[in-house]
Amino acid sequence: MKKVKNSVPVVNKNGLSQEEEKGNVIIVDTNVFINDYTVLHDFIKDKNLLIVPKTVVVELDKLKTKPEVKHEARMASNLIYKFHKEGKLKILWSQNFSRLSLDKDVPDNQIIACLNHVTKSTDFSSYKKIKLVTDDTSMLILASSFFENNPRVEVERFRNIRIPSAKTEEKGLKIVKLNLKDYDKSGKIIYKANKFPGIKENDGVLLKENDNLSLAYRKKNEIVRIPSYISASGIKSQNEGERNWEQELLIAQLLDPEIKVVMASGGAGSGKTLLALAAALEKHDDYRDIILTRPAILIGDLDRLGFLPGDLNAKMSEFMDPFVQNLEVIIDANDKNPNFWMKEVISEDSRKKNCSRAELLNFLRTKQFEFLSRLGIKVNSIQYYKGRTYHKTFLIVDEAQDLSPIEIKQIITRMGRDSKVVFVGDLGQIDRRFLNAENSGLSYAMAKMVGNPMIGVVNLTHTVRSEVAAYAEKVL
Repeated sequence: MKKVKNSVPVVNKNGLSQEEEKGNVIIVDTNVFINDYTVLHDFIKDKNLLIVPKTVVVELDKLKTKPEVKHEARMASNLIYKFHKEGKLKILWSQNFSRLSLDKDVPDNQIIACLNHVTKSTDFSSYKKIKLVTDDTSMLILASSFFENNPRVEVERFRNIRIPSAKTEEKGLKIVKLNLKDYDKSGKIIYKANKFPGIKENDGVLLKENDNLSLAYRKKNEIVRIPSYISASGIKSQNEGERNWEQELLIAQLLDPEIKVVMASGGAGSGKTLLALAAALEKHDDYRDIILTRPAILIGDLDRLGFLPGDLNAKMSEFMDPFVQNLEVIIDANDKNPNFWMKEVISEDSRKKNCSRAELLNFLRTKQFEFLSRLGIKVNSIQYYKGRTYHKTFLIVDEAQDLSPIEIKQIITRMGRDSKVVFVGDLGQIDRRFLNAENSGLSYAMAKMVGNPMIGVVNLTHTVRSEVAAYAEKVL
């Protein structure tokens, strides 16, 4: 019997056997790593060849000096180095500007030239597709246009696969018509999936009975009514005389001790920050500290905190002004309330039990941080949260849309026993480069954490600041 020799597979330059079924070549732009560097784990699956242009490595190195993205840049570089040492990705130095007619000194153009090189090189001819993944619109336009007649090339906008695709929700809460069989013997409304489709834990729902509407939310296997016109520190929902159901749902979640994380998104002037602060003051006896913070990002993605004069309090005072303005609203709302506890706490005259509204406002405007201190309110810079633990704390994070997924995770994991954290933000006003409404940390956390009994998520749909603000929010 003739002995057959074992065949030796031919190995190409990439270290892959030609007999192996290959996946796609994936070329990744810099902004993808900043959005979520952990996607490298997904790109190398399914026998794909991951390519990182040398331009991307250089750009990441420069971004290590940028405070707003330095963490992501360092972690991305470390992961690229690790995968390169393990042979799981290729650093590509080659560029081909043939027929591109682009400035060779522009980094984005260099990445497109890398894509051009890969399409023309026989080293990559055995792969199914050649894909460029980027979140840069200009690069998408140029690359898509140039390679539109090449069926092997696909130019894709980065979508964070860890964030479930958000379904387009109808404006407002769902309305469910009740009848007698929806109640049990004790009078409770039982949650049934077919009766309340899509209603997750702590989600709000409008109950319709005899043409009357009432607000409720799901608590495990029960639909629990929320008190009519629920309020916090004298602040009720606002909507030009009509009920603002989303605001009332938010108040209920903020006051609910079983809900440890509340995330509220909504347009400018929808009342997010005001309600969060009002709830914190309403529940002040339940917490040791109330902490206010927000990313120190100016309009246009300028990080200028270090250039402001004074100590940390002085630097943060400009960023805390929205909280101060909301405190003024709360004080005004309680002008006629003789039991408003803040009047006694702030009073400087021991012979006088309560100070007047005018005295409260004057103290707040002239001695801002002393005023906050007497209420047990602290102002912290978000940059110093890493490594800390907060017990018995009500934490309010304003402008949370400017947080990355990693930053929002770091904040939530700082929360200790008997604490609550509230994130409020407007996904239509993101001022961080590399972030958009889809990959913002607020979007990420809302999509990943919704449905848990400890988590409350509310989307506010009404702008109540003023008529002009509402109009601008709608049309601009």
